[in-house]
Amino acid sequence: MTGRNLEVAYNWKTAEYLKRPPPFPETPEGQKEFLEEVNRVVQETPGGLGKGVFWWEPAVSGPLVSRSFFDDDGNALPVIKVFDKFTRH
Repeated sequence: MTGRNLEVAYNWKTAEYLKRPPPFPETPEGQKEFLEEVNRVVQETPGGLGKGVFWWEPAVSGPLVSRSFFDDDGNALPVIKVFDKFTRH
């Protein structure tokens, strides 16, 4: 069996968890914590089957803007640094 990639996204501002508590806060820091945890789980998948994480449209706009890597003014959010430790130099 070959490894698999995982596609994810999470909100940096309140959008989906209006009637129940979110698994991570819908805040810039909560979005970062979510991606760090997803990366951890993927990296620990037995047999090296977790190959990587792909963020669903990091520059999304419109009604799904709360899932992007950028705030309403276009500034990068903390989540953008999560992949830094996986970058080759």
